[in-house]
Amino acid sequence: MRLSSAFFAEDTEWVDGKLNIIGGGFGSTCVPPGTSEIAVHIVLIFDSVGEDIGKADVLHIELHGPDGERLPGFRSHSYVVPGNIQLVSTGLIALSINPAGGRHSCVLWTERHGNCQVAMPLDVNVVDPATVRH
Repeated sequence: MRLSSAFFAEDTEWVDGKLNIIGGGFGSTCVPPGTSEIAVHIVLIFDSVGEDIGKADVLHIELHGPDGERLPGFRSHSYVVPGNIQLVSTGLIALSINPAGGRHSCVLWTERHGNCQVAMPLDVNVVDPATVRH
């Protein structure tokens, strides 16, 4: 199963064999000062074939800050391909961010297909909640 693309989402849920995605596809977020991690779902899009079914693999997630520095909290998730699926959600996970904000990059790859990396940009804007008008 080759990872072909991915995107961030606010929430995901499996209903009747389908992945419901809420707030998907964002590339920027606002956080209050001092924030060092955000909670997101990552939706993964795979190219799968019959030979992948039942095989184990590991998804790796790495976040880089605005200066290219690798941020703490590198993650690996083991899974077994249950069937001929195309979309998978990581569920809610915490990703480290640089508290100063800026353009981050989330890099994903699977162990079986390490040469197929997907990078997603994420602009983190630090906003003081006291200055936001409602």
